[in-house]
Amino acid sequence: MAPRSHQNRRLPVSEWPTAERQAWELAIMSPDPFDEVVTRASKWKPTTSAMIASSYGQWLAWLEDTDQMDPALTAGGRATKDCVAAYCVHMRKRGLADYTVSGSIKGLGDALEAIEPGGAFGWIMILPRFSGHPC
Repeated sequence: MAPRSHQNRRLPVSEWPTAERQAWELAIMSPDPFDEVVTRASKWKPTTSAMIASSYGQWLAWLEDTDQMDPALTAGGRATKDCVAAYCVHMRKRGLADYTVSGSIKGLGDALEAIEPGGAFGWIMILPRFSGHPC
């Protein structure tokens, strides 16, 4: 088996920043039948959670590789429009297919919504739909 490209690096959940890892783990927990609030993430199948975690782990690895992993910022604080656009450009330069880039960005948005419920991340989900946008 060939070694994994540095460009395909993903941080496993165990290596995410502590607050993000804890928020993720709480978000994907199976809901208690008596809970009044059930998160969307808690309804995901394990394969869906794994795919979204993989997308988010790739984002975190890219942030580390580009020296943008500021531990003082929240997950949402790092996901600025300029930063996400630069991430899209990075994926495009790697030659990734439109579908792959769109899926990665959707996974990033899903992860952010799970980690920071109530955050304003809807803009991330619609990026791939805009003609001319790097996503």
